Amino acid sequence: MDDEWDEVPAGEHQDWATTTSVADVGELVAQWLEGTRRWIPTYIGSTPHPETRGHIRDALARVNRAGWVTDSSQPGLRHSGLRQRAYVSGIAAPVLTRYAEHLSSDSDVVVLRAVRLPELSPEINLVVTVRDGQPATWLGNWAPPDRDVLLYAPLPPAAANAVRSAEALQVFDPVWGRDDVLWPWLHRLAADLSDGTATRWWDDGDLARP
Repeated sequence: MDDEWDEVPAGEHQDWATTTSVADVGELVAQWLEGTRRWIPTYIGSTPHPETRGHIRDALARVNRAGWVTDSSQPGLRHSGLRQRAYVSGIAAPVLTRYAEHLSSDSDVVVLRAVRLPELSPEINLVVTVRDGQPATWLGNWAPPDRDVLLYAPLPPAAANAVRSAEALQVFDPVWGRDDVLWPWLHRLAADLSDGTATRWWDDGDLARP
């Protein structure tokens, strides 16, 4: 275990140790986003980056509670030599990733999802941040299941296996600097997951689902 992640606060250790699913892990990440938890394995620091505030934080907390455990995100910005595409990345169970892909078909967001393989890594390099004319952040890459940073948490076997079997999910707005499309879409995704719409779509065997 890397030194940056080996100091789980004593009061939070048991919470991670009693998780059983990706959704349980997402609940803990949501609490960290809201400021009621001090530690998560995907971020070095006790509070989110200043960019992750307000409407962004609220949308991220909702999708984490719905089972999409996010590990990186940014708003859409465009100023002073900086251009950003709004995006969110993380892992989720197949029912969620495939429903997100389905939901994107009538929206302006783009979904990248993939079954993570033990050795083979993708060779996609999709630029989402440009700083002073130079690419600075990319999508289209993710860690193999056994190298997922979430495994730095003291997860029990059931939760660790759920993390390893989860799919990669990355969603972004292709328009540079736009920041009012992705976040409402995330709220819609979370609502459909919470009210059973996504589960019914999955159970009905929609032809759009591979």
